[in-house]
Amino acid sequence: MNPNLSPPPLEDVVSVAPGAFHCVALRQDGNVVAWGSNAHGQLDIPVGVKDIAAVCSGRNHSLALTRSGLVIGWGLNRFGQVSVPESLNEVVMITAGRYHSLAMRSNGTVVAWGHNRFEQCDVPVELKRVVNIFASDYCSMALKSNGSVVQWGASIKAPEQLAVGTA
Repeated sequence: MNPNLSPPPLEDVVSVAPGAFHCVALRQDGNVVAWGSNAHGQLDIPVGVKDIAAVCSGRNHSLALTRSGLVIGWGLNRFGQVSVPESLNEVVMITAGRYHSLAMRSNGTVVAWGHNRFEQCDVPVELKRVVNIFASDYCSMALKSNGSVVQWGASIKAPEQLAVGTA
């Protein structure tokens, strides 16, 4: 397998999200373009994906956030990372880890799904007032409105200046 990782000719791109072997780009008109390896369906953008506000990519999967606050996923779904919870709505931000996905709702709460071997999808119950979310291979993080950071999943040492674990 020798995928072509060069992007197609693109114009009016507002964001790019690289996965491990693929990339997705969001155009100003709300359309999504993907390139790279398609070994796990990472380039198979679902029909009807349009009016998109944001995109992100995990290792072999991608997510798109519609302007109406719905999340659409495609690519590798071995751990359910593309199986967006049916009741998920009013989403304002998305991010993807290696094999898991997160969404932040307009009310400042977080929803996670997918691979959970390291508890990276076990969002702390008391977590509220979130303004940003992040995912890495096996952990998840949230930035709260008071400037503190909450982390769950695989342990990594955080700088001492962060108030990690304060939900």
